[in-house]
Amino acid sequence: MEPRDHYINTLEAIILDYYDWISSANDDTEYCPIIDKERGYFLLNGISWNGDFRSDRTILFVRLKNDKIWIETDETKRGITPDLLQAGIPHTAIVLGFLPPSKRPLSEFAIA
Repeated sequence: MEPRDHYINTLEAIILDYYDWISSANDDTEYCPIIDKERGYFLLNGISWNGDFRSDRTILFVRLKNDKIWIETDETKRGITPDLLQAGIPHTAIVLGFLPPSKRPLSEFAIA
């Protein structure tokens, strides 16, 4: 299997697992998994109302860019990286895009 196909299958499975888990919570939030395999975008979003105030929150946003997995937003408690590593994706294929470029070399992951 090509690395990109493995990344796509892994990200889809993780997003849907997170969706199943978070959707079981007893709250008024509607969770939306958004998966665009062709373009390499994977998103888990939450939408809720608090009176007249609408909340739209990105829980997880990951994309494929330059043959790597870029984690742009990760508001999960544990983080998605352990799941990616457990699925056999190497550290060198994961970019913590939410970190400033100057801080990425301090992590154990790819810088770009």
